[in-house]
Amino acid sequence: MAQNGIRYIVVNIEKGNNVKVGWMERRALNSSEAFNPEKHHQNFSFSYKKDACPFILDCKTREFIWIDKEFDYNYYSDFRNILQHIENMDQDQSKVINTITDSYERKKYLMKLEKNKKCYNRNLKVKHSLFYYYLEPLKISLKELIQLHIQARGGTQVESEEELEEGDIAFLSAPPLHRKDNIHYIFYHQQDTILTNFMSLN
Repeated sequence: MAQNGIRYIVVNIEKGNNVKVGWMERRALNSSEAFNPEKHHQNFSFSYKKDACPFILDCKTREFIWIDKEFDYNYYSDFRNILQHIENMDQDQSKVINTITDSYERKKYLMKLEKNKKCYNRNLKVKHSLFYYYLEPLKISLKELIQLHIQARGGTQVESEEELEEGDIAFLSAPPLHRKDNIHYIFYHQQDTILTNFMSLN
């Protein structure tokens, strides 16, 4: 796959309980090799209430990117429409439509084309969102997070502990030798405090 310029494979499975997913080494993509337990690697069991994407395979790094995302629509009921639209894109539909003489059948065919296109576009948007949010997540440093809170609170950033005043919040890499009274100290290793008070939407 990687040799053909394909970087990612989005794995989709149907809804259900205890759905088994695994992978096996093969000589080529379309080889007719029978199942061989010796070449079978890993075995996952999933339970989803809706069709879902458990993971994305990175063909370049040969890694699984865990997604664990249920779709908001029935992926497999739309799959035939998606494939049909891909096939239609390789054809001149105007020629096909002109061969349909009955007005009702022509209208029916046009409606089918539109439905296939909608299914295809929706699937494309969903797949793009998976790649955007999970493969290119927004990342900021702890320093940037603190500066954002200072701006949001209308505060002032000071450069030394001597400038701290009563009621201030002090972000430090390590506890100071002498702490000032009535100063709220937060240290980099206090992840629970940072996640709860500075990365929560509440």
